[in-house]
Amino acid sequence: MEKNSSSRTAEDMAGFRAMETLRPKEDRVCEDLFAKHFLTGPWAVRYKSPIRSKIFMWITHLINPGAVNTVSVRLRFIDDYIKTCIKDGFEQLVILGAGYDCRAYRMEELKNGVTVFEVDYPAIQNQKQHVLDRVLDKMPNHVVFVPYQLEEKGFGEQLLEQGYDKNKKSLFIMEGLIMYLAPEIVKELFSLISHHSCPGSSVIFDFLPPGIEDGSINNRGGKNMHKWAIKKGEPFKFGIDRNKLPQFLSEVGFDNVEAVAAEECRDKYFMGNNRKRSISPLFSFA
Repeated sequence: MEKNSSSRTAEDMAGFRAMETLRPKEDRVCEDLFAKHFLTGPWAVRYKSPIRSKIFMWITHLINPGAVNTVSVRLRFIDDYIKTCIKDGFEQLVILGAGYDCRAYRMEELKNGVTVFEVDYPAIQNQKQHVLDRVLDKMPNHVVFVPYQLEEKGFGEQLLEQGYDKNKKSLFIMEGLIMYLAPEIVKELFSLISHHSCPGSSVIFDFLPPGIEDGSINNRGGKNMHKWAIKKGEPFKFGIDRNKLPQFLSEVGFDNVEAVAAEECRDKYFMGNNRKRSISPLFSFA
């Protein structure tokens, strides 16, 4: 993605969250009342037209079965983990590649004693702040914007300069991020997190399997995802086998690694009217 442009993928994710929020309250896997404010062009049209949105979602599901549902499950999975971390005394939340993530504004648990650092390209943050200025009465004091391109050197120093305290228990979120970064950048990023966090801190993220980056993956949905990412101008660059993840992370200072396939979350989140909804076999959470 060009560092001086907004992200089409960020708007796509906001669009999927907005669509989930349109479901009857009892059927929603997650809820993001802010997402609709970031929709422009075709997404804004779909959001306002039930017929158009239904057709679009149907086509999207045909191209990559379960992927849209997995976006909702991913959001809920991470939200639940944030709540657990706050109960355990975490004081800082660092959202890397924050895009149009609005947890800092929609989650009450984050508004009492937790400092939220949002890290992303300056262009995306400028667009996000422009939208939030219209939606919120005023920007909350517990949110710190850190304009930064993760591929560049000096991330740790930049975070510290913005007020991050590496002696406080912290949670790092990388939602829909590491698959867009080169392997060496992914490894360096995890190493930076482990060396700029106190014991007991944590990181949560999602990842895709090998082959997603070059299209060699033996899965129709995966091949379509590979093409979709290229078309968006934000190609995938990193994939890793779930069984190899613990070793990969142990080499950069992590322990207590737990990796689960997104499909394993079905019974937890897809109940009642949601039982027939599919989840992509491609995604995993850790």
